[in-house]
Amino acid sequence: MTFVDGMYFADNVTFTSTDYFKFRKNASWDVNFGLTPRGTKAGVGSATILVSNANGGEDMMVAAGTYDVYFIPNPGVVWFMADGKKQYDALSERYRIVYNKRQQLRDEIKKLEKQKSNK
Repeated sequence: MTFVDGMYFADNVTFTSTDYFKFRKNASWDVNFGLTPRGTKAGVGSATILVSNANGGEDMMVAAGTYDVYFIPNPGVVWFMADGKKQYDALSERYRIVYNKRQQLRDEIKKLEKQKSNK
């Protein structure tokens, strides 16, 4: 896979109905990403949020086909884009996911601050 601006990508990757796989970070298996339980299928044409090995991520699958694959190790998201979808389709969704994650974190911080002030 090629790495550019925080995203790995590979074009025209063919998967069969029996392929199991995971993603690894920095060419090392120390940090890797998959889905739970083993054999769970990733979505096609939309973001799939992955689980790190530290949290039980296992080998995953995707529907048989040929895809352009985009993987962002932080926050651990992958897209399998079928014919006709372009990189910018994945990138625009990436930013929506990052925005939503940031909003969730802000909400959690506010909740914790409120709990702390009530003590």
